[in-house]
Parts: sequence; structure tokens; C-alpha cells
Amino acid sequence: MPPKAPSKPGGGAGAPKPAAAKPQPAGKPAASITGLVVRLTTLNKARAAGDLNDNEFQTQRKDAVIAFITATKAAGGAVQGKRPPSALLGQASAALAAKRLDEAVRLFTEAVEAAPWSADAWLGRGSALAKHHAPLDEANVAAECEACLKRAIELDAGSADAHAALGLVLAAQGFCDEAEVSIGEALRISPDHAVALLNLASVQYSRGDEAGALRSLRRSVEMDDRNGDAHYSLGNLLAAGLGTNEDAEAEYVKAIAASPTDASPHLELGGLLEQRGDVAGAEAEYRTAAELSPGDADAMVALGNLLRHAKDDSAGAEDCYRRALDLDPRHADARYNLGSLLRANGDDEGAEEFLRSRLESIMDDDGSEYSLCIEDLAN
Repeated sequence: MPPKAPSKPGGGAGAPKPAAAKPQPAGKPAASITGLVVRLTTLNKARAAGDLNDNEFQTQRKDAVIAFITATKAAGGAVQGKRPPSALLGQASAALAAKRLDEAVRLFTEAVEAAPWSADAWLGRGSALAKHHAPLDEANVAAECEACLKRAIELDAGSADAHAALGLVLAAQGFCDEAEVSIGEALRISPDHAVALLNLASVQYSRGDEAGALRSLRRSVEMDDRNGDAHYSLGNLLAAGLGTNEDAEAEYVKAIAASPTDASPHLELGGLLEQRGDVAGAEAEYRTAAELSPGDADAMVALGNLLRHAKDDSAGAEDCYRRALDLDPRHADARYNLGSLLRANGDDEGAEEFLRSRLESIMDDDGSEYSLCIEDLAN
């Protein structure tokens, strides 16, 4: 959920002024996001070059994050009496809720620079970064999210929102034990915290506890029926075999109602509608997903498959596959499907380029698909 606007602290004419900045010792990161990113980038390059082993990298990464938190805590302590820029936080929170993630990251960055004493600013920035860069497969971004959220907790240990968000970031890095501790603290502070329950479900699912994840998601939507992410995640579990497709459809519809600008539930709903033969409904959902997320190649591939197989529209399907490849030239399904379509239309030379590249991309994948590609090339 979006960070709450902070209450107005004391201040005014008698508020203490920030102390003059002191030069930092050489080698220590500045009390800034930029300083942390530079340090983490240097560590990543050192590990890639073989100058650091994994243990050394993890130790120095942890030290960099701790130094960052300590430095920003010291910097913020000198200006505790000032009022945070609530209007800026409100704008940033609105952007995050609407999933305008570039804008949210920019505004929360401005907020933490203007008000380093504001827990809500750090919470918002960490949350916005995590959503913007999901999945968190870049170590420096994940560490930056973690540092922002730990700084929020340093400033407000009673923030269930910050503990819940930190849990998800830790889980994304594979630290499931630490993630459960953080989420558990969020639920201790606020037992009915919907986002903490949603994040707990993610950790449970990653551990293979599908039943536990299902219970947590049902509890999450019970606590907050307007959380589109929770409805979407619940729909995914139900569609994966833990419920009926009808129940999954209902959850995707609720997700769309809660988050009308999110393309993901439209794409999944389209798939279920296609399965039960509602071609017109599926096409409408796929097209909506493509409009909402114009950079998503998956939506174009799904639409192309529908046009080809359900509507016998080869020209429309080919256009979709080519548009998907414009977005993602390495999209394996788009390449294979386009190659298969060209072969079916008699363009053997054009087909071979795409089928062969698809074959090379799945050399280590499922044998049946490998055999299918071999067969397509041979025919």
C-alpha cells in the first residue's frame, strides 16, 4: 500500500538548522543513494573480473549497505525538527499506486534527498524501486532497495509497511529465512496487514508451500478487496490447479477492477477465455493488455496465436509476431511461431531463419519441443 503521509512534527522558527557537511574519509560511501550505487557497481565489476570471490563480495556489499544506513542516519539526525515535504510524498504515492513507476522513483528520490529524516520517503523509494525493477535480478538494485527499506525501519521501527516491503525484497534475493522474519514482524505489528500477507504468500510459494500461499492470499484479499496484486496472484494460483478456472477468472476480473491500468490480469484472463472458447472475449483482453503495456511482447504473441488458430487470420498473426520481435528480438516463442507460420504459407527460406534460431535457443529444453523444431526444419 502507498506510504501514509507523515504527521506534522514540531518545528518552525526554532527548528534546528542542518549542520555543515564534513568531508568524508577516503574510501567511505557518501550519505547518498548515488554513493551507494557507485560502491555497489564497483563491487559488481570486481566480482565479474574475478578480483572478489562470492564471500568477499557479499561481505563488502553488506558493509556498504550498513555504512550507507549509518551515514544517512547521521545526516538525518541534524534536521529532525523539519517538516517532510508532504505534497511531494503525496504525488509520489499516487504515482506508485497508479504504477507510473518511473515517475514514482523520481519523486521518491527527490523526497529522500529533501527529507532524509522521513521514514515514508525511504519506504516509498525502496518500494518503487522494487516494483520498477522486478524481478530483482541485479544485485546493486536489490541492495539499494534493501538499504532504503532498512533506513525506513531505522527511522520508524513500528512501520508494518516497511517490514512487509523489506521481506519481499529479501525474498527476491533468495533470503527466504530473513524474509519470513521481516514479514513476521510486519504481521506482529499489524496482524491483518494485507500487503504483508500477500508478500508472505510469495515466500511460501517459493518454498513450495502452495496451500499456505493460497491461505495467505485469501486472507489478504479478505483484508483489502481493492488490492489488485493480491487478486491477480490468487487468480494465478487458482488457474495453476489449486482451484477452478471459473474462480481464477473471477479473481482476474477483480484485479482489473482494482487496478484498471495493469496489463497482467487482462493477459491471463484472455488465456482463460480462449481456453473455454470465448474467442471474442479473449481477443478483447489481449488487445487491452497490448494497449496498456505497449512494450510487452507476450501480449502480441498471445494475440497472434489467437488470430492464427482461432480466426484463421494469417496476416494478422504474422503482424503480431513481427511486432513482438520488434519489441524483443530474442523472444523465442515469437520467432518459432513466425517461422512455423511462414513455413505453413510456403515461405521456406524465411521460415528457416526463425525456426533455426528457435532451435538454438532450446537446445537444453524439453525434448518434445526440440523434436518439434527438428521436424519443422526437416519438412
